[in-house]
Amino acid sequence: MKRISKTSAALVAGTVLINFAPAQTPPAGQAASRDVNRFGVAYRMMFNVSVDFKDLGGYPLPAGVNPGPPTGFQADRVYEDGYNRLDDNLNSYGDLHATRYWGYDRDSGPNSQVIDTAGSRFVEMHATSSEGGESSKGIAEDPQHGFEITYNRELQDREAWRWGLEAAMGYTPFGVDDNRPRAGDVTRLSDRFEVPLDEETGTRYVPPAPYRGAQSEGPLLGSEPMRTISTIVGGAAVTGKRDFSADIFGFRLGPYLEFPLGKQGAITLSGGLALVFVSSDFSYTETVAIAGLNPLTRSGSGSDSDLQLGGFVAGNFSCKLGENWGAFAGAQFQSAEDYAHKESGKKTILRLGQTVFVSVGVNYSF
Repeated sequence: MKRISKTSAALVAGTVLINFAPAQTPPAGQAASRDVNRFGVAYRMMFNVSVDFKDLGGYPLPAGVNPGPPTGFQADRVYEDGYNRLDDNLNSYGDLHATRYWGYDRDSGPNSQVIDTAGSRFVEMHATSSEGGESSKGIAEDPQHGFEITYNRELQDREAWRWGLEAAMGYTPFGVDDNRPRAGDVTRLSDRFEVPLDEETGTRYVPPAPYRGAQSEGPLLGSEPMRTISTIVGGAAVTGKRDFSADIFGFRLGPYLEFPLGKQGAITLSGGLALVFVSSDFSYTETVAIAGLNPLTRSGSGSDSDLQLGGFVAGNFSCKLGENWGAFAGAQFQSAEDYAHKESGKKTILRLGQTVFVSVGVNYSF
């Protein structure tokens, strides 16, 4: 329903361009204006429109990895570097909660999973992820170049000033790209499982890595985790490229007030309703890299469109070039709702709240 109502508003705005009421009849004794209609064509430069790329990064737990609940001894737990699962004996050995159905990857080096501390031995397993949600903000390329067509209908002439209605339609192609690297935080879950003491040998035996145990045979490993969760700030490196392009169509309607400057010039002030229709294309590729894990690469692309509501104020200086022709230059400030384009879990925000236009053109009066 939102798109239908906005499209209707755009049609109304377009219709107004060619259906203004006739000029107001001047008071008795006042000469009628000969040039109550004026068309203009202008080249416009657009400034202060930028793009934010959001929801970047993200490294979910790999498929199949599930460390399970933080407590309990009868659960299937799968990690990126091992597993601790429910064996044929349901992890119950009298007072000992342990399993034969376990495995791990590394037993040496700085990343060894075998931990000896305070007379005990543990095997540590990990599940690493990054929530993502990083942003790359304020991407802009000023100016963006376009054009505008205007129509003014004079409704009243008071010699020292005159007023009427102004309608306009403009178009500006817009495009930016971004390849700035980002960094996301990493969440690292670590579960330690105690290696049972063999009372006959007085040792805590761990098979050499990599080790993969079965449900009904092999050495035991405790099955209830000692869990810690840590955050590695900036541990996920996000690289890639993001491209956003849009066709921006502007429609505006409102009253204007004009002050003559001698016989050849005039200053015009106007303001009113603005509608901005955006049709956009968004594509991206990104790679998320975390130390010790395989890089994750993803991509996406698509198109979208929407109509945004806003308002404007403008000022122009114009001068006559002949009986009917003139030239003008001016500036316009426009504020409209931000435009959002979502694609494959990523989001682009086109900031339209503080748009500035600078224009120069010619007009024809009749």
